[in-house]
Amino acid sequence: MDPVIELVICSALALLWFTAAVKKAFAFEGFVATLRDYQLVPESTMVPFSAALVGMEFCFSIGVVLPFTRSFFLLSSAGLFGIYAAAIGINLFRGRRHIDCGCMGLAQQSLSGWLVWRNLLLAGLALACLLPVQSRGF
Repeated sequence: MDPVIELVICSALALLWFTAAVKKAFAFEGFVATLRDYQLVPESTMVPFSAALVGMEFCFSIGVVLPFTRSFFLLSSAGLFGIYAAAIGINLFRGRRHIDCGCMGLAQQSLSGWLVWRNLLLAGLALACLLPVQSRGF
């Protein structure tokens, strides 16, 4: 992979994770309610699970840009994007399109097949950055 492309993708992922985490942190009660609507996490663990997701997104925003942690956090990012895609897909299968995706805090967006594909695309981009970086030769 070209080093500039890797840098652009990693920077974009860092910005995405940071923005998502900040919006969820500032609207934490709303994020917990959104996660509750998915009906995938036991109620007794809802708040700590929500906090863990926000914390992970903050960590990912830093980890994907640091050279010595990049591979781990890119792989972890791909995994979390996959989990998000699966959670959305499960609720679409249940016919629960009306719930908010919880993707970006206060901006509400109902579940759709596009969100599954978007998360899978983001997972693919994170995995693509794990390819060896080629020298540009200048």
